Amino acid sequence: MHSWPEWRLEKNGQQIAVPVQTRYESDEMDALILAAQSGLGVLPAADWLVQKELTEGSLVPVLSDWQATDEDGAWLMKPSSQLQSAKISASTDWLIAWFSTPRW
Repeated sequence: MHSWPEWRLEKNGQQIAVPVQTRYESDEMDALILAAQSGLGVLPAADWLVQKELTEGSLVPVLSDWQATDEDGAWLMKPSSQLQSAKISASTDWLIAWFSTPRW
């Protein structure tokens, strides 16, 4: 979560900020998943990023009744609308439709 050094969480309209101290930091998701599987700590991650690990049981959900705030979204970087090709437009439309339906 990019909100380090605190996690901002919400449940039933109540928002809290939880200070965190890290033992391990990385911007590589595979490394963070391995660290969590090895017991180094809690990994705040979207379900779709760790669905395989949740399904196989190598990770388990915690704080599942809380939602992270300011952490939503998948971001697509593309040229401006004036410069984008039909392939980029089609890919963008497909990605928007695919991510609009929860699959995890």
